[in-house]
Amino acid sequence: MDFVDGPGNDVVRVYVDGVLRHTGASWETYYNYDANGRSNFGGATPAVNRVMFRTGSDTHRGVPGDPAPETLGRGFLIDGVYVAAFSVATSAESCRNDGWRDLRDASGRPFRNQGDCVSWVRSARRDR
Repeated sequence: MDFVDGPGNDVVRVYVDGVLRHTGASWETYYNYDANGRSNFGGATPAVNRVMFRTGSDTHRGVPGDPAPETLGRGFLIDGVYVAAFSVATSAESCRNDGWRDLRDASGRPFRNQGDCVSWVRSARRDR
C-alpha cells in the first residue's frame, strides 16, 4: 500500500504468489463519511495496523457480487502472509545525498544507486 498525501489517492497492490493480481484504492476516506467512523476514534482517522481478509459479497453493505455456493462453509487457507514497511521514493530530490539508500521502489526493492532511484521515480511518475 502506498500512502499518498491527500484524500482518496492511496494505492493498494495485492500480490498472490509474487504475482500482482489487483491494484486498487484504500478505504482512507471511509471514516470521513461513516456516521460513527470519526467519532469512534476521537475525531482522527485511525492508523492502519491490520490486514483483513474477506470472501464473497456483502450486498447488504453495497458490495456487489454473488456468494459461491459450491465453496460455502468450506473455509480457506491463507499462508505465508508478510507485511513489510518501507519508504518509497517519491521525488528525484529524495534520492539525492544518499537518500536512495533508505528508499525502495513500490514493490519494496532497494535501489542499486542514486541514478537507479532517480530513474525509477521518473518512470513511476509517467505511469500515474
